Amino acid sequence: MAGNRLPAVWVPSAQVRDDREVVRRRLGLKEEQTRVKNEVAGLLRRYRVKTPEGLKTRWSKAWQGWLRSVVTTLERGAGSHLSSLLREYEFYAGECLRVEQEMIQLSEGERYAKPVEALLELCGVGLLTAMVFLTELGELSRFRNRRALGSYLGLTPRSWESGEASDRKGHISKLGPPRLRKVLDQASWARVTHDPESRSWFKRRTPGGKNKKKMITAQMRRLGILMWHTALEAA
Repeated sequence: MAGNRLPAVWVPSAQVRDDREVVRRRLGLKEEQTRVKNEVAGLLRRYRVKTPEGLKTRWSKAWQGWLRSVVTTLERGAGSHLSSLLREYEFYAGECLRVEQEMIQLSEGERYAKPVEALLELCGVGLLTAMVFLTELGELSRFRNRRALGSYLGLTPRSWESGEASDRKGHISKLGPPRLRKVLDQASWARVTHDPESRSWFKRRTPGGKNKKKMITAQMRRLGILMWHTALEAA
């Protein structure tokens, strides 16, 4: 290659790949639960079934009990559909709890205990977010700086150059694991809602409610870099 230095490619170890299996399964089960919830909500809207007064907490035990009673009041096809969805929800809820326990045990092991403990101190970061972050990134020290990390996360804008214009910025690249962007997005919304510093930063950049999506993306990048520094220092 004309004497040019080739970039190194990091290959995750067998242990990292194995750890990812537990965390990815936990994340996938939650996504399936959400899908079932959305299907139930859509079915109730189609048949104009409204929640009774006093049952405003959705998916509580009482609310699920009411849903089971609704099955007998619907037409045959709709009742069968709702009954099937409730069984599906119970399955995913049970599996989610079982895999959650496996993930907790993994997080308490020597490889993850210290960085997880440090990450949980950050507003908006829960155990699932911390474990997705650590297992998807793998070896934290392989990133030279925040720019390299932001590029891996897929949260840096694409750049185009031509004879007429240079350094034009476009949408984010969306390279890297989409699971990471998913949990960073959820955690970022939690931060701009509950963390005073993040909320102030977000409001200054979204006057009149404009540019919220763009600023959440920027907040995702800020949070990812903060989590990286925090986990590195704790490891």
